[in-house]
Parts: sequence; C-alpha cells; structure tokens
Amino acid sequence: SGSASPAAATPKAAASPAAPATPAALTASAAPGTAASVGGSLTGTGAPGTAETVGAGSLGSSLEEGMRLAFGGLISLRQPDLRNFLAEELEKSEDIYTLCLAMLAVSNFVGYEQDRISKSKRRVKLEEELPLEELVRLMNGMKRVMQMIPKFDFDLLDISNAMTLHGLRFITNLLAFDMEVVTAELYKADMLDTIKKLFEFWFWDEMRIGVAEQYTWTLQNFVLVLRNWACASCLSDLAVSQRRARNNKATADEDKVLARIFKKGLDVPMLMNLTMKVTKAMTECTRKLPDYDSEFDKVILDVLEIFTTLLKRTDDTKTMDWTRLELYEYEQFLQLIKVHRFKRLEIFEDDLILNTLYLMVKQAFPFKGLHFLQFLMEVAYGDHREEHTTLQDMAAVCCAIVSTQNAKDASAPTVNVANVVKDNAAFIHSLVKVPDPKMQIWHYRLITGWSRRPKVLDDLIGDPPALKYVVDFLLNTNLCRYSVVIVHNLSMLRSKSLLTDPEHMCTICETYRALGPGATLHRGDEDQRRLVRRMLLASLRNCLWNSNDVETELNDKSLHALINLVDCVEETDVPFYMAILLHISEGCDLQRIRAVMPAHPQLVELIVRCMAEQATACSVDPQADPIFETGMYSLITEEEAAKAEKYEAMMEQKDAVSKAPKRKSEAYQKLLQNPGSPTLKGLGKMPSLYQRSRRKGMHPAAAGAAAAGDGGYTG
Repeated sequence: SGSASPAAATPKAAASPAAPATPAALTASAAPGTAASVGGSLTGTGAPGTAETVGAGSLGSSLEEGMRLAFGGLISLRQPDLRNFLAEELEKSEDIYTLCLAMLAVSNFVGYEQDRISKSKRRVKLEEELPLEELVRLMNGMKRVMQMIPKFDFDLLDISNAMTLHGLRFITNLLAFDMEVVTAELYKADMLDTIKKLFEFWFWDEMRIGVAEQYTWTLQNFVLVLRNWACASCLSDLAVSQRRARNNKATADEDKVLARIFKKGLDVPMLMNLTMKVTKAMTECTRKLPDYDSEFDKVILDVLEIFTTLLKRTDDTKTMDWTRLELYEYEQFLQLIKVHRFKRLEIFEDDLILNTLYLMVKQAFPFKGLHFLQFLMEVAYGDHREEHTTLQDMAAVCCAIVSTQNAKDASAPTVNVANVVKDNAAFIHSLVKVPDPKMQIWHYRLITGWSRRPKVLDDLIGDPPALKYVVDFLLNTNLCRYSVVIVHNLSMLRSKSLLTDPEHMCTICETYRALGPGATLHRGDEDQRRLVRRMLLASLRNCLWNSNDVETELNDKSLHALINLVDCVEETDVPFYMAILLHISEGCDLQRIRAVMPAHPQLVELIVRCMAEQATACSVDPQADPIFETGMYSLITEEEAAKAEKYEAMMEQKDAVSKAPKRKSEAYQKLLQNPGSPTLKGLGKMPSLYQRSRRKGMHPAAAGAAAAGDGGYTG
C-alpha cells in the first residue's frame, strides 16, 4: 500500500584491493568504498595493477571477450598450487609478518575474483575453476588468524590493525560474490562472531588505534562488512525462498539445507543492534576525528542501507520482533542521523529517512517519542511545498497507520493533526488534488479519525465547498465508508449544517439506497455494508432529533427524499426509520404531514404493519399464568399492584427454598435418627449451659426451688 517499498540492496565490493605490500609497508590497506544506492547492482572499482587485454579463449569459457584481469590472469586463486600455499600458511604459521603477508595476498586475490564476477556478462559458476571446499579452507585459515590478532604483542598493534583490515576486506568481497553457498559457508564458520570480537578488541578503548585517520578507516571497514553481511544474507535468503516456491527439483536438497541455515542465522534485531553499537564508536568518540562530517556521511549511507534492507526482508517474511531491539536507543540513533543529514544536505524531506520510517511503521514500530511522528505529519500535511509529491503520500500512509495502531492505547504517542493542519477545510481541498485515488484513502483516513473533534467539524461547516466534498464522497467507491463516519459525527455535533441543505440530505438518502443488499460501494463485506448503511440512517435520525425547528429546517425536497426511502428500508433498519417518521410527525406542521404521508401507500402500509405487529406482541393469553410488569407505563390498579407484590413475594420464597442446600443421602438420614447426632446441633437444637445447669441442680433458681420443697426441674 502507498509508495513502493525500497528494494533490498545488493552487496557492494570493498574498494580496490591494494597492491601486494612490502615488509616496510605492512600497515597499508585499502580505504572503504562508498555505499551503493538502494536496489543497485553489484559494484566494483576494478582490480589494481596493470591488466592486459586478453581474449576469451585464453582463459576459459567463463571470461568475456576484452575483459581485463589482474596479472593478465596468470596468477589467481584458480591455481591450486597458490591456493594450497596460502591456505597452509594461514593454517600453520605463527609468525605475524608471514601471516600479514598471507592475509594481504588472500584478500587481494579474492578481490580480483569478485571483480571478475561483477564484470562478467553471465552468471559465473564458482565451482568451475575455484572449488568451494578450497575457498572454505581459506576462509577457515583467515578466521584462525583473525582470532589470533588480540593475542599479538601490543608493540605490533599497527601490523595487527593492518591484518584486521585485510580480514574484513576478505569477508566483504566474499559476500559481494552474491552466491548463496558462499554466504552460507560464512554463516557455518560463525564469522560474524569473530567480527564482533575483533570490534570489541579495537574499540573498547578508543585510544587503542593511535592514528585518528586509521581509527575512522577501521570503523568504516567494520560498517562496510556489516552492510554486505546484511545485503548478501537477505538476497540469499530471498533467492532460496523463491527457488523453493518454484519447486526446483534440481536444487531441492541443497535449497532445503540453505534455507535452514539462513532461517537460523539471519537475526535481524541482533544485526541492527550491532550496527548501532559499531556506529556509536564514531558518534560518541571523544577524540577529534579529521573530516568527521564527511566521513560520517559515508557511514550513514551504509547504516541506512543496512536498516532498510533488513526491514524490507522482515516486512516480506512478517518476522520482525521489536521487543529484541533497543527501542529508545534505536529511535534516538535515527534522530541523530536525521539531524546530521539535515544540517549537511539542508533537505527536509529526506527520502532515505522516510524509506526507513515507512518500513518501520508498516511493521508496527512502537514509537517512544514524538519527534518522528511530528516529522511525518509535517512532511504529509505541512505547507512548505507547492506541489504534490510521492514522499508526501508515503508520509500520509505512515500517519494513517500510526493513528490506527495507537487508537486503542491512550498512553502510546500518536500523530496530532492539530499541530500541523491548521485549517481542516483546506486539508479537504488539497485532498481533492491528490492524483492517485488510492492515496486519497490514506489522507482521508487520517482526517476521519480526527472528525470527532469539534474544531475539525467547525472548519468543515465553515467552508461549504469542503463540506460538499465530504458529503459527495459518500458516493465515491474508495472514500464512502470514511465519509459515512464524518457525516455521522456531523449529525451528532453539527447536524444543522446537514439538515438545512437539501442537497446533503438527498445525497445521504441516495447513498443509503445505493448500499442495498449486494452493493459494493463500501468495498467491504456484508457485515460492513450493514454497519455503514445503519450509520447513514442513524445520521438522518440524529439530524431530526437534534433540531428544535424541524418545520423550518427540513426542506420539502429533503422530506420527500426521506419518505421515499420506505421502499428500500431493510427490516433491521425499520426501528430507525420509524423514529425518523416520528420526529417528522411531531416537528412538522399537520397540514404538511397530511399532504405527504397518507398519499404514499407503501408508507401507510409499513406504519399499519408495525402497529399490528406491536399490538399482537402485547396481547396476553388469559389462560396463562399472570405475569405482572409493575414498572411498565404505571398503568395498573391498586388491586393489581397488591396482587403483584404478593406474587413477587411468593416467587422470592420459592426461589430461596429451591436454592437451599438439601442433604438426602442415606448416611444423613441415619444420623437424623440418632439423638446424639452432630446434625442436631445448632441454634435451638442443643441445650444451652443454663439449661444443663438447671438439670443438674446447679443453677441458683433450681437450688432455691429445691429448698422450698417444690422439687425443682430435674430435666
């Protein structure tokens, strides 16, 4: 719904791998590249060095004619001896210099392969000349060395930092292969955990990397590898899902394994939290970083691409769990990015920020503050533009969704139309100019939700053309049900504006007629059709009920429209319609009523039928038991009232007896026959202490009687 969702981004290759370094220049590494646009293709800047033009025939069928390769294609990872040599060094060597050179060579050669794949006109099968198991061996070797980096001597931190950059570039370019099996192997190797531990090692102390430029450079590489990790993971998961949906039997077994890997490994909230943590190493850094604003601009592009790619995937799979995301931190982080981009670009309607917010709102993000809600309202309905834009529609969709989501939760922040829309009538006029009919729905939904406020209704009735638009929208297929709500609210609070205008009353009656059984005007099911139709009839009843002068305010044209509804009133709506007729009969002049109602046969027939049905329902069978309704109309005699009281007292007694506990078991009956039974104990069943003392002659009264010779009471 609304504007098109941003597509998942494709992985981006790292910048051109550096030429093989000499021992004196082991700290040199490649700078990270800039982010590709959302939905862009695989990017690469070309392999380094002087490459010769070679024909397709000299290097195998996978090469395109005229493709330029590093070293003329004479040295590459496709040579088994070179692969085995580098893998063995990574697996066994303990020398930091040897390992650094090996990592540099492997990261460069993988960069050459990625460059070759990106420039090929057809899909290259990696297994043709570079077996997957050999690539996995290199991957495990690189992981081993990356895990060793924190253990090296602190005097060699510069070399350790260079090795970290080589390892990150290696992973970045592997992800840029855009091959599901390669991405899955990175998951199986738990390479992301290794990346997290390396980040903790380098940035838990911001002074560990001595040179400020190197600090920024290293951080950008971490962000870049996270970007490619998110993009490659989502693309791979999507590709596998699509193949499984097509029931591709050739890859069914492999796809089943891959789907299980990505389902278990692709943890979107964790990746978003990690991205924030990495980026904060730059935003919360206390040391002065050179050219901070420009470098942060590059980081922001990658960060936003990570967020939009991950959110687009969770939107497709419906798997986002906001409870696992640091919500306050995330919202403040996005606000920081938005403010920075506004200062740098001076663009209020930032498409990247709006894309991210749109995907968040679609997945019911629980906003904790008002900053972005006010921003969305300003973009959607602010008066800072002269023409309608797609971003305005996107923001309007977000506002409508948020207002609907938070309608039931009074504590949740929501959009406030009053803060931005100062004239609701002007809002209706601008709505009419929206070119896309479907987008009009989202704008209209918002004003519908706020039509309960008197200020909104006052703006509408103060502008007759705007009010006419609202009433005329009743006959619009897209906007009918929303206009019904606004008209109903008008009939409750500002009914005179509808009752005194015969065109409005006739339009409401026409809409009721058009919403008969089988109608599709409301674009809903049968239950919604009944609800919408009933609200229309209730609106007509409200207008008459609220009027103090029906005779003057009800036009003849409106009166005839109401009377003529009799032929389409559904049985369940008859009580509402009879109420309308009652208010007309009571409020209009008698001569006017005589001229209209008796002349309409169907109306007379309905009234007589209703009267007969009520009379039959109120008849009493004289043979049946008397049923007294003492409170009904107070139309009973004193004698009947006395009988009713007696009858009610009798019924209460019967009810009490029926609810009293009854013990009829055999054991209980036997106990009753026993004089000393505990069941006989209780009030009036057990002799009191006074009675027992008299029986024993201990009571003073008994003793006095015995002395007098009357014998007393012996019990």
